[in-house]
Amino acid sequence: MKNLKILSLCGLVLAPLWAIAQDAPAQSTLFTNVMVFDGTSETLRDVDVLVTGNKISQISEEPLAVIASTNMSVIDGGGRTLMPGLIESHVHLNMQHMVGGYDTFEHKDWQEVGAMAAFTAQSLLMDGFTTVRDVGALHAGIRRAVDRGDAIGPRIYNAGAVISQTSGHGDWRLKGQNTLESRNTHKVAQLGLAFVVDGHDATLSAARQNLANGASLNKMMLSGGVFSSKDGLHTIQGTDEEVSAVVRASNDIIYAEFISPPHGGCPIKSPTAAPRDPKTRASVAAVTQLAPRIWGTSTKICAKKCRKFLIVPLATKTPFFSDS
Repeated sequence: MKNLKILSLCGLVLAPLWAIAQDAPAQSTLFTNVMVFDGTSETLRDVDVLVTGNKISQISEEPLAVIASTNMSVIDGGGRTLMPGLIESHVHLNMQHMVGGYDTFEHKDWQEVGAMAAFTAQSLLMDGFTTVRDVGALHAGIRRAVDRGDAIGPRIYNAGAVISQTSGHGDWRLKGQNTLESRNTHKVAQLGLAFVVDGHDATLSAARQNLANGASLNKMMLSGGVFSSKDGLHTIQGTDEEVSAVVRASNDIIYAEFISPPHGGCPIKSPTAAPRDPKTRASVAAVTQLAPRIWGTSTKICAKKCRKFLIVPLATKTPFFSDS
């Protein structure tokens, strides 16, 4: 109820501003002569589509008559297919064009890394991706530039620096960088692309620092990778305490969606032994800690049969799907 009261208060405060904003006519765009898939038909439909503001307001098989103005744009699709923007849920804008693997970071500076990330963001938008989730090694700078209109790119939700244990999937030090101190002095650390930390407290601080830097979510390495040289592909990484630390840090700002099994659920209990599968382990940690806060301790959720249970703990400050 506390959160609901806060939201209600915010609504009262923002109401006058919202009313003022509505005085200006919404920007509209009419797409003519386009083909669309309606989700049910065997073939595409030849229609006109009117978009008002950020919503589709009308779809018509008959030509729509409008007058082009400063608030109305008309685009002739020329018989091309019109479709919603694509969503890419796993990208690394700062890690593109890495010919040679992670070692190439040692020879780059922020200007080159940032330039390539900006180029990739624009390329993604030109390829039809209007929303991307960057799951590691990207801070909020490019996102802010895109939001301001200073750079061209999709809507970005970024995870900040990846969080990894020593000798984990995010430990990208060179072979000669073999001291504990080098975890904080090698180029990847200086660029802020990865936090190599061990133990509950250090992992908790890393997750909180990501959020302080403007991250929308946290990314923790829980298994081995193909390109990382210090860990086997099938290794299990991160202790239960470390996994819980990342969940706990994100708890207060989390946007979580839980879809229960079709035939009901079963009470969630903290496992006596950590599951060996990294995804199961992370999901159990998230549900164990988040479910009581979201629905109360009596909430029934089944996490035993993960193949029939979809958990999406996004740990992000804002929902991925909204009106804005």
